[in-house]
Order: sequence, then C-alpha cells, then structure tokens
Amino acid sequence: LTEADGVKYVNGTAYGDTIEITDSDTTEANVLLIESGEHNVTIDSVTAKQISVADGAKLNLTLAGESTIKPNTTGLAAIHVPEGAELVITENSTGYVNATGADYSAGIGGAGTENSGKITICGGTVDAIGYDGAGIGGGYYGNGENITISGGTVTAVCATSGAGIGGGSFGNGINITISGGTVEAKCVENGAGIGGGNNGYGENIFVSPQKNCATEIVMITPSKKDRLKISHTFFVFVMVVPTLSPIGVMAISAP
Repeated sequence: LTEADGVKYVNGTAYGDTIEITDSDTTEANVLLIESGEHNVTIDSVTAKQISVADGAKLNLTLAGESTIKPNTTGLAAIHVPEGAELVITENSTGYVNATGADYSAGIGGAGTENSGKITICGGTVDAIGYDGAGIGGGYYGNGENITISGGTVTAVCATSGAGIGGGSFGNGINITISGGTVEAKCVENGAGIGGGNNGYGENIFVSPQKNCATEIVMITPSKKDRLKISHTFFVFVMVVPTLSPIGVMAISAP
C-alpha cells in the first residue's frame, strides 16, 4: 500500500487511496481518519474505535464481513461525519457494520453538539445506535441534514431522546430521503423515528422508492411503540410538519 495524504490511522500508518482494512490491521484502539480529499476504503471484519471523516473530506466506504465500530469516550460518534464532511456506504457493500456512538453522539453523523454532514447509504447492512444523538444524523443538540438511503438494510436507533434518523436530542431532521432498501428507524424515549429529536422538528422528509423497487419503512414512535409500515413499488411521499412535539405530525399519501 502506498502512502497518500489524507488517510491514516492514529498509530501513524498511512495508506493508499484505495485500501482494504482487515481485522489483522486494527485493534479497538485504532481510529481511521480521513483528513482530506476523497478516498475509497473497504473494511472487512474490523473492530475499531472510530472512523472519522473531516470537514471537506469524502469517504466511500465498502462493507465486507462483520465489523464493529464503537468509541469508548463520551462525545464521540462511531462513524464521525460532521457538517462539511461526506460519507457514502457503497452499493458494492455485502457486509455488516454496527456503529454505536458514545453518550451525546450519533452512531453515524455528528459527535457532541455537531450537525451531521452528508450521509448516503446505498448498500450493505447497517445498525447505527446513538445516545442523545440520532442513530443516523445529528449529535446532542445537532441537526441531521442531507441523509439519503437508496439501498441496503438499515436499522437506526436512538436509545434516548434523539431521532432514529434525523436530529439528536433538541435537534432537527432536515432533507432526508429514502428511495430504496429496508429501513427501520426508532427512538426508545422521546424522538421521532425519522425527523426531529426531542423538542426538534422534521423538514423536507421524503420516502420515494424507485419504480419496481420494493421498499419497507418501519418507524416506531416512543409514546405508543406503534409501528408504521410502508411497502410500495411506486412513489410514496412523506412530509413531517415542523413542530416542537417529540414525535411530530406526519402526513403520508400515495397514488
């Protein structure tokens, strides 16, 4: 592997632009940092502390095998994608990742009080868990913005008061699109399945599966634990009206 600026482990080892990381390369102490530029990375059965994409950088991440990303320090997201950064989990992904954030952070997205960057999931199997941050989206008080799921199997959970997909606790969910795959989004306490966290709101949220592409969406609200399933092969539109309620108001229409 050749050295390249922008991709490295915190242990100082630099890697090339297109790399494959296996379990033999990592320990729980390791963090993969994408400091600048755009890079293609494959993780295969990895256990690591964090994957972090810096403001202005882009990571195209391909999943192989079964990987676990879990920080052990309060305020760290498992797969850190702050505002200005971009993550794509590629359609070539055949593996699984569990991304569990620390307290006050998202599983995938913002750490601490950060807004999320741009997050796109096209394939693979993803479990993302946040604590006062969203499963996928903003950290504590952070917004989850510009999140797209077009494929794969995604389970996004906030174990406390953020949204499954969207804002962390006191954060908003803005510009969220689901156009394919199987998605389960839920909050254990006070937040929307998809939208705003506790005292946050949802805005510009669309579920619009491509023609002939079956999509199942499951959203579990915290108060009644009732679930809403949407299974269509044609256009489905979902709009969440801005509100300060924990759950929000959702209008669903389909032709």
